Amino acid sequence: KRLYRRLGVGEYWLFDPSGKRLGERLRGYRLRPATVSGGREVHVYALVRPNRRGRRASRALRLELFVQDGELRFYDPVEERLLPTLDETKVQRDEAQAERDAERAARQAADQRAEAAERQVEIERAERQATDGRIAALEAELRALRQPD
Repeated sequence: KRLYRRLGVGEYWLFDPSGKRLGERLRGYRLRPATVSGGREVHVYALVRPNRRGRRASRALRLELFVQDGELRFYDPVEERLLPTLDETKVQRDEAQAERDAERAARQAADQRAEAAERQVEIERAERQATDGRIAALEAELRALRQPD
């Protein structure tokens, strides 16, 4: 505590997942001014007490800290939301990547279908032109056969 105080660390936190070493799982200290004998002001670390929700507010982080299922958790009181754990963040990232991959695959499949449809239109256009050419040739041949010599 003396080193932290000399360095001007405004608050620090101890997390003991089992609660065996601290007697509790989470403990925070905040540097506060105090008056000692002789009227001299010094700074001492005071224990951060839980709020009405059982969380401890960190002024430095602007978050509330608490332990849930053996894990240190953070709550953002401004956004009114629980921040995800590292594992939850990884799951969210993986889900977002899977969604992007699925969207990319769907776009590629749609592009391939569109290209195939365009090729089919070109094939049908070429076949129609060939058929129109054969019809024109047959009509010309028919006209030639109908003309007297």
